[in-house]
Amino acid sequence: MMKNNSSKKNFKSGFVSIIGRPNVGKSTLMNSLVGEKIAIMSDKPQTTRNQIRAIYNDDEMQIVFMDTPGIHKPKHLLGEHMTNVALDTLNNSDLILFMLDGTQEISTGDIFVNENARNSSTPIVLVINKIDKMTDDEISLKLEEVNQKLGDFEAIITMTGEYGIGVHKIFDICDK
Repeated sequence: MMKNNSSKKNFKSGFVSIIGRPNVGKSTLMNSLVGEKIAIMSDKPQTTRNQIRAIYNDDEMQIVFMDTPGIHKPKHLLGEHMTNVALDTLNNSDLILFMLDGTQEISTGDIFVNENARNSSTPIVLVINKIDKMTDDEISLKLEEVNQKLGDFEAIITMTGEYGIGVHKIFDICDK
C-alpha cells in the first residue's frame, strides 16, 4: 500500500489517515502504532480537534500517521470545522484506516464516514477495534454486518488498540 520512495530497494513510505466516528479509538490506535503517547485519549467525544501527526520509522518503512477528529454530522461551527479537518485528509493519504468500535452496531454515522471515504480515490482498510470485548461469534456477526451495510474494503483488520492486540496487522498491510 505504501510507495517505494527511496534509493533503498525495498524501503516504503507514505501517509496513513485514521478516520472514524468520535470515540472509536483513533487516538489510542495511533499511540499504539508509534509506541508513544502522542494523542490525548479520553472517553469524552471530540477530544481531538485538529489533525495530529506521528511518524513511525524502521529499516523498511516510514509512515506518517494522521489522527483526525471524529467525523460526524456537525451541529455547530466547531463540529463543522473538526469534520472538515478529518475529511480534508482523505485525498492527502496513501491509505485510509477507517475505524469502527466493534462493540457497537453500525450506525448512520459510520455509513456517513464510509460514504465520505469512498468519495476519495484512496484505498480503504477497515479496522474493527475493541475485539477484546467481543466473542468469536460476535466478531463473525460484525464481519457480516460490515459486508451488508458498508461493502468491500482493501482489507479488514480486527484488533484492540488499547492493548496492542492485532495492531501489527496494520504494518503488514502498509508493507504490501
